[in-house]
Amino acid sequence: MISNQLGGLGKDTWVLASEPERQETLIVTSDANAPAVVPAVVQESEVSSRVADNLFWIGRYAERAEGLVRLLRIVIIQITERTSLSADVDGDCCLHLLLAALTNQSQTFPGFIGDGAPELLAQPVPEVLSLISDQKRSGALPQTLQALGQAAWSVRERLSNDTWRVTNDIERRQRLLTQAPPRGLGRALDLLDPLITSLVAFSALTHENMTHNEGWHFLEAGRRLERGLHTASLLRSTLVSVSPDPGESILIEAVLGVTDSLITYRRRYQAGTRVGAMLDLVLQDEANPRSLAYQIARLSALVDEMPGTSLSTRRTPAQRTLMRVLTELRLAELDLMAQPSEEGLRRTALDGLLASVETSISALSDAITAQYFRHEEQPHHLIGQRLAAEALREMRPADATAGISR
Repeated sequence: MISNQLGGLGKDTWVLASEPERQETLIVTSDANAPAVVPAVVQESEVSSRVADNLFWIGRYAERAEGLVRLLRIVIIQITERTSLSADVDGDCCLHLLLAALTNQSQTFPGFIGDGAPELLAQPVPEVLSLISDQKRSGALPQTLQALGQAAWSVRERLSNDTWRVTNDIERRQRLLTQAPPRGLGRALDLLDPLITSLVAFSALTHENMTHNEGWHFLEAGRRLERGLHTASLLRSTLVSVSPDPGESILIEAVLGVTDSLITYRRRYQAGTRVGAMLDLVLQDEANPRSLAYQIARLSALVDEMPGTSLSTRRTPAQRTLMRVLTELRLAELDLMAQPSEEGLRRTALDGLLASVETSISALSDAITAQYFRHEEQPHHLIGQRLAAEALREMRPADATAGISR
């Protein structure tokens, strides 16, 4: 109500003491007359469950927003190319699968796969623009960016000034999307390109500027978990259904573009675009930071280092889940995964593997939440939770869909 913009004034008042301030300390020393000795190293306090929860979801929201922007950019490019060139059946099939992936990724059902999907597939531009600029729509890009900002604000004292500058830049670009919604795909693409740069900068700063302590482990685990879900959902939405040969090549290039693996693919594989080669890079290559296997391997290492894990004599539910999923991915036969079923319409083996991975990752999110994010009236630390870990082993597996959204 009172601000400088409305004519208000603010003044500082200084009250001078009548005598110099006395230096007092509560540190006990051997000599009462000797000056207080300040210890050279002070033990850093552990992260509370609320801070860990917010850091975990910062990682998830940042990765969710980045994955959604990457997919939106590829979809816009495909729609623009279809409009500028003569439409064909192969191009339409590729675009329809990408649009279905967009609905699955954003969880904005029914979208392009539910009731009214044929009409939206015929005229996809309004729905795509809605996902970019509608701040009232759950799962759309503005709400994801807003949730990222709220989670970051909750742990603002743990983020550096440079990270906050990037966070403010993301918030400013969110306002551009909502306050002046783009009316065309060209303008939307102009807004998404710098946004992805800010999101990548945010990811880099949280990785390089934060101490890799317990709090960072939860942030990184959230990021890897969300990227794993995104990659599994993308592959399942686009590659399980068998497309005609020319359209499938276009689809493979689009998926490689979303996963930022196109340059590596072209350098490594010289025999053109093939499903098996793409699965080798995006599904099973643990050296590719965008692959599904890489996310699971990193999650396994992060979970092993989480508080209280080393105190347990047995593996926790999260550790067992990750061990099972990583083994499934490592033992998966790519020739079998790329081979269509007898009907020639679906890759049933690939569908089963990706469905199992999605379910396991969601259950992993539930297991981490149940073990570490217990919010009580008083903040508690994450160390010494052996009893909670023991109780968690007796719990039944949680619903697979519970870990998708906060």
